[in-house]
Amino acid sequence: SRILVIDENGLEVTFEDLLMLFIEYDERIKKSRSNKIITTANLSPVVRNYIEEKGNPIKLVKNYPGEISRQIREERAIFGAADTLKYYFPQFAPISDGNFILLKILEIMASQNDLLSSLIRGFPKGIKLNKTVSINSEIISNFHNYLRDKVEEYNFEYRDIMNELKVFDEDSFATIKLALNRDSVLLSAESEDTNKAKQMIEKLETIILEIKPPSKS
Repeated sequence: SRILVIDENGLEVTFEDLLMLFIEYDERIKKSRSNKIITTANLSPVVRNYIEEKGNPIKLVKNYPGEISRQIREERAIFGAADTLKYYFPQFAPISDGNFILLKILEIMASQNDLLSSLIRGFPKGIKLNKTVSINSEIISNFHNYLRDKVEEYNFEYRDIMNELKVFDEDSFATIKLALNRDSVLLSAESEDTNKAKQMIEKLETIILEIKPPSKS
């Protein structure tokens, strides 16, 4: 029901870039600028402004199971997206399906006769703070589970997104993922207030450093 997209350079395409790709190039969406876009409430302000400038009204909803599908039907929306890497094209079905998403990406690349990395290159980016945190190699294999338990312990709202955890705190959010080639974790926080993004990074770093390898009997 969801898809993780890698461009021709081996780089992961973010949820925000893929969302803007569909808004910018999908012919059905371009011809229906008065129709609503349904998406999750924690959408980046940069992306929200981008969609509104294109002319589509936005309805933000909680990411409950089936909520976006229900809202698409009720609002007769032209498109939907969830930050758990789900994208909804109602002309196919009011559900997210990886095959339909891939079909749309290939359709856009063919119609524009361009590479995916080139198509997303000019999209606006939010102001993000990044930090790399070194961790014990003994916790890497189960890091995702350890992290999820810790985040719940601190009562953060979060989304489990395939290869990363997306954590929310008031007006900021951050992604946490393991680095590919070293014993470390990559943190990236975004907020309209850079101080809040900095505080988010500090909180998450504290949580991560509390994770210890299980004691050996």
